[in-house]
Amino acid sequence: EISEKSIGKDHPDLAVSLNNLASLLQAKGNYAEVEAMYRRTLEIYENAPGKNHPFTAVSLSNLGLFLNAKGDRKHAKVLYNRALGIFKNLFGRIHPHYASTLNNLAVVLRDEGDYIAAESLMRSSLELKKQILGLNHPDTAKSLNDLAFLLKAKGEYEEAEAHARMALKI
Repeated sequence: EISEKSIGKDHPDLAVSLNNLASLLQAKGNYAEVEAMYRRTLEIYENAPGKNHPFTAVSLSNLGLFLNAKGDRKHAKVLYNRALGIFKNLFGRIHPHYASTLNNLAVVLRDEGDYIAAESLMRSSLELKKQILGLNHPDTAKSLNDLAFLLKAKGEYEEAEAHARMALKI
């Protein structure tokens, strides 16, 4: 409320504050206001820097993470695909944001039980992260862990263990 009064209700700095508060409330398990805050953040970014700005794509991804966590996978996929399009158009596929969003989309597919599509995207994301960030980066470890979890669900225990052990070394 103070930020809205001092900088205006559509200022990108307000979006930063809303996003940070939504993230904090989500971490605390207080979900009542979270979705509205993420949606308001997205609305501000779509209007201020624009629909094809990296801030908008990050906001789409943040809302997608929340929606997937609450089980709204259909809308999470739509948001991730929009974010992927923005990142691809702005930076190409060889970019950390693109790789992370690809992995997040794969997690949604995994959660839906579409293991074939999820595995393909996870492996692509992992290879991108290795190329961009290197093998010893925490984001690479996250992709290794996500792939290990998927492989475990598929009953591919040996490969799952290998990926989990690789992630532990990071």
